[in-house]
Parts: sequence; C-alpha cells; structure tokens
Amino acid sequence: MQDAGELLQGIASLLWPLTVVAAFVIFRKELGSLIDRIRRAKGAGLEIELDRKLDDLLEDVAELEVVSPTRTEGSEDVPAEEAKVASETEEVVRMILQTAATSPKAGLMLLSSELETAMRRVLAEVGHYPAKPISIRQMGSELRRVAGLPDHLLDAIDDFTEVRNRIVHGQPDVLERDTLRAVDIGLSLLRAIRALPYERHVVVASGLEVFSDPDGKLPLDGVTAVVLAAQDHQGNTLRQEPFPTTRRHFKPGMHVAWEWDGSHTWGECWYLDPSGGIEYAWTSSAEFVGRDVDEL
Repeated sequence: MQDAGELLQGIASLLWPLTVVAAFVIFRKELGSLIDRIRRAKGAGLEIELDRKLDDLLEDVAELEVVSPTRTEGSEDVPAEEAKVASETEEVVRMILQTAATSPKAGLMLLSSELETAMRRVLAEVGHYPAKPISIRQMGSELRRVAGLPDHLLDAIDDFTEVRNRIVHGQPDVLERDTLRAVDIGLSLLRAIRALPYERHVVVASGLEVFSDPDGKLPLDGVTAVVLAAQDHQGNTLRQEPFPTTRRHFKPGMHVAWEWDGSHTWGECWYLDPSGGIEYAWTSSAEFVGRDVDEL
C-alpha cells in the first residue's frame, strides 16, 4: 500500500508541470491580454505621475522673477553687462531649442548641462567653486547657503532634476510632448540662474611690477600685481583693487573665479599703476589664482 502511495505521488509530480504548460497553451491569449492591460495601466500611471511633476515644476518656475535688461534712469540704453548676459543667454536658449526640435531628449540633456554650467559659474565667481563634482541639487543647496538663492528657485531646481531623471533614466516610452514641455519650463529656470544678481570679478590690468618700497626702487622677483574690478550684475564697478600673483593667464576683461592660494603670501607692497605712478598695493595678501570662469 505504501508503494502505491509513493507511485501516485510520483505520477502527480510529473503531471503538474504538464498541467501548467497545458493551461498556458490554452489560455495564452487571455494571459497576453491581461499582461498588456497591466502594462498599459502601469504606463498610464507613470505618465500621470510625470504630468504632476511637470505641473509642480511649472508652479515653481511661475514664482521666478527673471532679471531682464532694463533701462537705467535717465538713459535710453540698457547696461552693457546686462545686455551682454541677456544676449549670451538667448543664444544658449536658441541652441537648446534647435537641438530639441530634432531630439527632445537630447535638448533636455543639453539644457541640464547648461544649467549645471551656469550654477558652477556663479559658485566660482562668489568663491565657492566645488573641489569635486557635485549634483545640480547639491549646487543649488550651496548657492542658497553662499549666494542667498531663494527657496522657490531651489525647489524649481529640485523638481527639474526629478523630471529630467524620470525622462532620461527612469520612465520608459515618455511622450515627446512631455519632454518638450520639460524643456520649455526648464528654459525659464536657466534664464533665472544666468540672471542672478551676484558680484563678478573682472581683470582690469595684469603683469604689473611690484615693489617692497614706496619709491619703486626695490622690485620683487617672481610676483606681479593683477588689478580686479568688482562689478554688480549691471556691470557697475563697485571697487577696484590690486592683488599679488605668480600666474600669467590674466587678460583685461576676463571674468575670473574668486580663488586664492594661502600658501603664498606677501607683506606690505607697492605696484606700478598702469598710469605710470607708484601706488600702494596691499598691507598683506595671499596670492590670487582665479581661473577664467569661461573655462571651468
């Protein structure tokens, strides 16, 4: 009797896989239809979720006050620096739109890259360029800390990053219209970042001789003075100062990062002003090493 029971169990174990296969063959159309419905429902849910994130991004961007070129009081002219920044921004915008017209996803990636570049530039010019690569979100948090980035602008950066990641890395079969909508909204974010009012530093003169005496009779070897103008976002000069440096890359008009080398310092010095006179330079200063922000 025990042998018969074991035999029946063995037959059942052999028949079970065959039963499953037979059921699959018989109901394959119904199973296929069910799988398709599940996939469509999942895709619809993801699309609705993406639409919601795009709505969140649009709401954040709607709060932005983009600083656009304005006429100065008593003048018909737009400040030169403002006009230059606006012109450069619109050139970047045109490039992104041309790319998006051919490939919406490529346009979105280019927009993301330009946004990162703009944020790195601000961090560099205010003296907080990251020592190692960091994400857009991390740059946004750093800009809020050191440059007073408004909370709603940081929220917009966070929402854009999530939308970009969903479209590029996460969500399959994203509709082109959703990608183009993300590009359209993101362009307002790019304009806002590029128009942030922060202090820029521009080279006025470089390679100026440095002396350890006020009469200019004791020149110092291995160091020169670079004169920088601190400017607001309209190009108005706030102050102009000389700093010591051993670097040779500075050229007049160059926008430079606010970077220093504390291992090299000089005490009280004078320098040969571009006008030809000997002027007081500094009481004590570390070496200025700021890089061209356009090459960062």
